[in-house]
Amino acid sequence: MFAADRPPSAHATPDIQVGSFGLTLLDERVFVGTHDENGQFSACLESTDSTLYAWAMNLYAEYRAAAQQIEDVSDLP
Repeated sequence: MFAADRPPSAHATPDIQVGSFGLTLLDERVFVGTHDENGQFSACLESTDSTLYAWAMNLYAEYRAAAQQIEDVSDLP
């Protein structure tokens, strides 16, 4: 159902526009929130489903592995 090997945009259906999303992991609980292109909160999913939690953990690990540490704010684009 959830494929951590695909980018998040691959999970959205063509008629749903997601500008950005947030992912929060707390103990065994997952929160996923989305914002539209104007920054308005558009949806939230909260769950304790173990499959969703595993997907979220994998997605977080992928983003963290690809992240670069910023030493100084002058490093920001």
